Amino acid sequence: MVPAFGSLLMTNKFQHLSRFSLRGLFSALVFYACLLSF
Repeated sequence: MVPAFGSLLMTNKFQHLSRFSLRGLFSALVFYACLLSF
């Protein structure tokens, strides 16, 4: 149930980011890069 809820949050966040054009997507990529570095 937790992974499904997490995926739901991620899809919701990406839907919001898609409204902010490339700047929001770039910030999301930087966020994932920081997560992968740890």
